[in-house]
Amino acid sequence: MKEQPLPPNGSCLLGSLNLALLVKDPFTPHASFDWDTYKDLIHVFSRMLDNVVELNGLPLPEQRHEIEYKRRHGMGFTGLGSALSLLGMSYGSPESIEFTEAISRTMAIESYRY
Repeated sequence: MKEQPLPPNGSCLLGSLNLALLVKDPFTPHASFDWDTYKDLIHVFSRMLDNVVELNGLPLPEQRHEIEYKRRHGMGFTGLGSALSLLGMSYGSPESIEFTEAISRTMAIESYRY
C-alpha cells in the first residue's frame, strides 16, 4: 500500500488504537484477542475522528473547507509487538503475520461500516 499525498490545503486528522489493551488473559495458554471490542472501538473511533473534523481548528479557511468537504481522517494501531508478545506469538512468525493481516483487514472494513 502506498501513502496518498494530500491535496493543496489538505490536512489529515490521525489517531490510533492500542492493540495490547485488547488482549485477554495475557501470557497464558488462554490468551486471546477481543475482536468484538476491537470492532466496537473502530466504530466509535471513526465517529470520534469524524466529529473532530467539525472542531478542526485549522488556521486557514482553505484548510477548513478542504477537511470539511472531504472529511479526511486516518486511523491506525499501535502496540502490535506488545499484543503479539501478550498472545504468545513470535514477531514475524506465520501466525503473527496472519494476525496482523486480520487486524488491518478488520480495521479497514469496520471503519467503513460505522
